[in-house]
Amino acid sequence: MRLQFPEGFLLGVSSASAQIEGGEVGSSWNDWYHQGKIKDGSDPAVANDHWNRWREDCALMAGLHLSIARIGVEWARIMPSRGEVDETAIAHYRAELAYMHQLGIRPLLTIHHFSNPMWFERLGGFAKRENLDDFLSFAQLCADRFGDLVSDWITINEPNVYATNGVHYVTAKENDTFENIGRKFRISPRNLRKFNDLKDKKAQPVPGEAVYIERKRKRWEGNSRHHICRQGETAYSVGQSYAIRTRSIEKLNKLGPGEELEQGRQIRIK
Repeated sequence: MRLQFPEGFLLGVSSASAQIEGGEVGSSWNDWYHQGKIKDGSDPAVANDHWNRWREDCALMAGLHLSIARIGVEWARIMPSRGEVDETAIAHYRAELAYMHQLGIRPLLTIHHFSNPMWFERLGGFAKRENLDDFLSFAQLCADRFGDLVSDWITINEPNVYATNGVHYVTAKENDTFENIGRKFRISPRNLRKFNDLKDKKAQPVPGEAVYIERKRKRWEGNSRHHICRQGETAYSVGQSYAIRTRSIEKLNKLGPGEELEQGRQIRIK
């Protein structure tokens, strides 16, 4: 049986620069690895070595008869320091985009896919309004340098996910207090307790749990009030998926701390 797609249907693949390129490029993912924060020890500097094997990878895509491919550019490669542009990196991406066209593959370019240069992170990243011009400059640079080769763009991959997991809350560390978290994000401890539904003025964060650093708001699409569990899920893993505190999930469903949830079980999430 042959599968026939409708006329105009584009079958393709999707990737992110940090997922496939490899290399020590001074990105937030390189830094996260060196801090020992990647659970299985995967090193973004290894990845799939696409930075060196891009011709081979593009040929594989052409062999699959793909008509479109979503790829990303690595901000830290293109701008290794604030205001500096690496023309070698620009030329590399241009060569890859041009080769995709030669093979009949239409590029869809993602400008930001969950990866920042460390110089941007040290400035406070997107949490500080005064840093937004840095990203706008990068986006404009991409449009100027790649616009003749790209007609389809994604500015920020899954901005709702990035906002929820990157800025909306932080994970409490050992010995964290609302006072020291508040100083870091310029938020009063009183407001932090309020954002986290805590009425006890002496309450402190629980290590490993989410601490909201802005007022809670609806954090997922749709109106679902339930979640169907997968094998091995716990209240903690479900809470991470929906940006809901573990204790709230446990309270709603009368679960014990760390209780494993059986596959197919329906639990309440709000």
